[in-house]
Amino acid sequence: MRELWELISVFLKISIFSFGGGYVMIGYLQHEFVSRGWISANDFANIVSISQMTPGPIGINAATFIGFTTEGYIGAVLASVAVALLPFIMVLLVSVFYDKYKSNKFIQNVLKGIRPACVGLIIIVGVGFFETAAMDGGGILDIVKGAAFDIRAVILFAASLFVLLRTKISSIWVMLASLAIGIFLF
Repeated sequence: MRELWELISVFLKISIFSFGGGYVMIGYLQHEFVSRGWISANDFANIVSISQMTPGPIGINAATFIGFTTEGYIGAVLASVAVALLPFIMVLLVSVFYDKYKSNKFIQNVLKGIRPACVGLIIIVGVGFFETAAMDGGGILDIVKGAAFDIRAVILFAASLFVLLRTKISSIWVMLASLAIGIFLF
């Protein structure tokens, strides 16, 4: 029972401080669950990948998968509710006052200040996933120290990025192609 309360409290804490959407939340999720040893960095990367491919918001999907991985079906339900509950209440409260104060300079400046922080958090998550995928969880500095560097993962990443930036092929097709190639490479 203690684990369920800890799971709920972590998701409530993450949800209250996750300005910027689900991708910002991923960094918090990774810190909370991987550093506690509840899931491995590799399992976390897999959970996020699955969360992106399933319908629905990535934050809710990730919460559902993490809840299920750590505490089963009841964990999935409670984590999903916990991650959505406080933002839902906050949006209801803000919507009451938003029209009246949306042109307020202080509010505009607060929102402008939050945007760069959200971008920074998303970049940090991206670097973390690169480390997990390309170096089996090692850090960027471990390249210099001679860490196990999986060149296949880096080539697959570079090819996928090239296709996404240079063609009009849907990212869904690129993910499916990467999945098929990954089955054979790894």
